[in-house]
Amino acid sequence: MPISTIEPKYITKKELAKLLAVSPRTINRMEKDGKVPPSDKTFPNLNRYDFQQCKAMLGIYSTNASA
Repeated sequence: MPISTIEPKYITKKELAKLLAVSPRTINRMEKDGKVPPSDKTFPNLNRYDFQQCKAMLGIYSTNASA
């Protein structure tokens, strides 16, 4: 039985930067330029990004889709 991975609803700036292999400061610039969706600011220094919106905007698709 295959193990399914559960994708998170929100990811942090650091997690998004790691996913894209860039620095968190680059994520700031990308957000300002409209290349990633705006973050939900939950606390003054804590930004959360909607994972599904980021994937859609950046063209990242799931690799475990059944054919």
